[in-house]
Amino acid sequence: MGEELSLKESFSDTGYFLKWFAVLLVMGSSNIILHRKYGDMKDDFFNINLSRKFINPQRLMFIYTLIIFIIIYSIREWTRLTDYGAGAENIEGTLDFVIYIIISLFTFIFTSAYIRRKFSKGKVSSGGGNEGGILKDTVSKISSTEFGTLAIYMGLLIIILNVMTNIFQYLKNKQTNKQDKVLRAIYFGQISTLFQLLIMGLFILGFGIDILKNPTWSWKTGSPIIRWILVIVFVIYGLVSITNETGKSLFGDN
Repeated sequence: MGEELSLKESFSDTGYFLKWFAVLLVMGSSNIILHRKYGDMKDDFFNINLSRKFINPQRLMFIYTLIIFIIIYSIREWTRLTDYGAGAENIEGTLDFVIYIIISLFTFIFTSAYIRRKFSKGKVSSGGGNEGGILKDTVSKISSTEFGTLAIYMGLLIIILNVMTNIFQYLKNKQTNKQDKVLRAIYFGQISTLFQLLIMGLFILGFGIDILKNPTWSWKTGSPIIRWILVIVFVIYGLVSITNETGKSLFGDN
């Protein structure tokens, strides 16, 4: 008792299996909800027409969900089995697990909503709001707010605050912070975010690359790719600046 279970031992533990199954269930449900919200996606992916392929856009987004789950799971499992030295809180707890999962799931919702919103075939519905009652006007205002827009704002907040600020704070006092499992959970939640954004960028490039060949190309039609390139440049610049300022790398000590 008090020792971290190995991967093989963890899979035989019911609680371990159930919590990760719950995470996968939430991600799968979110994928279905977003599909119903935004509808079918465009059929071109890296200039390959998927309309009559086995891997259609819907299945492709399911694969995207699985890839993100593998990233979330692998990072957490790697950090869970890492020995951070004497005096460190090496045993996984409920609080640090929940913190890590919340950060990771918010990022997943943002990336999925962004991809579907930008590359949906049809118009995005704005929601209901026709229900009666004394709160009719309030419900109407809330319902008319685009879920995709809110998800994008949430994602930008994660990028700007969680990734940059928390990574800087963690690396600035890394030798001390890595002893605390809650601080590690917050930090590696940002690492999960970075990897998810990388996969998101690949899917945006895949769905949007044909836009660059459009003879009527404009900022409006090509902005998803251009803006994403700017985001990547900003993130890379921020990470390089942080590692130079703190003298610590994202994974090693120096």
